[in-house]
Amino acid sequence: MPENDKNQTGGEIAHGAIITEKRRNVLSDGHRADCIILKWLNRYAKPTIAWRNELDQDVAWLMAHEYLDEALTILHKHIGIETSDSTGQLQTRFGIGYGADTVDIQVRSVANFDMLDAIFKLRSSGTATQNISRFANTNFANLNFQTNEVDKWALQMRNTGNDFIFLRDTANGVNTFKAKPLTGELIQRARNSAPTDGDLDNGSIVFYLNEAGNLLTIRAKYSDGTLKSGTVALA
Repeated sequence: MPENDKNQTGGEIAHGAIITEKRRNVLSDGHRADCIILKWLNRYAKPTIAWRNELDQDVAWLMAHEYLDEALTILHKHIGIETSDSTGQLQTRFGIGYGADTVDIQVRSVANFDMLDAIFKLRSSGTATQNISRFANTNFANLNFQTNEVDKWALQMRNTGNDFIFLRDTANGVNTFKAKPLTGELIQRARNSAPTDGDLDNGSIVFYLNEAGNLLTIRAKYSDGTLKSGTVALA
C-alpha cells in the first residue's frame, strides 16, 4: 500500500477492487482494452454503478440504458449520472446519448451548469453555432444576465406566439427593445426626459419623448464629442 494512503488519524484506508494493466490489449476494432464490463441481458435492463451512504441509501448512480420501460416503447439510449434530491429520490443530472453519429449532451432541468471563474469556449474549424431552442411558440426562450444571481437583463423569445425578440430590463420589469419578424419592425422604448450626456458614446444618438409637449427629441454626440439636439413636433 502506498505510504500516503492514510486517513486523517493515520489509519490505513481500506481499498476495494484495484484494476491495473501494463499494456493495452487492442482488438480488431481498435477500441478495446482491459476494462470493467457491465452487460445488459435484455433491452430494458439498466446496468448501474451505485454509490450508497452509511444508511444504505443510494446517493449516486452511473448507468446506461436503451429503453425507459419494459414494454420497449420509449427508446432512450443514453449514459447518465444520477444523484439524489432532498427527498432521497434519484434524479438524472447529466446525460450523453449513444448509438448515433451526433448525440446530445444534456444538463437536465434539475441541475445547473455552473462554471466558477472559468471561460466557456466554443471552437470550430468553420462556424460555431450556439442555439437557444424552444419546442413551440408557446414556450419561452431566455438568455439571462445577472449580478450576484439577481436578474438584470434578458434577451427573450417569449411565448406570445409571434416569435418577437425582446431585450428586457428585468430588474425594473420594462421591455427596452422589441423586434418583429417578417416585417422587420424594430420597436424601442423612448425615455420621457433628456438623457445624461455622459451616457452617450462619441458617434451615438438617443431619442426622448415629451408627451405633454408632443415633441420627439434626438440627442446626438458627434465623433469629436460635440453634442447636438433636434426636435420633431408630433401631430
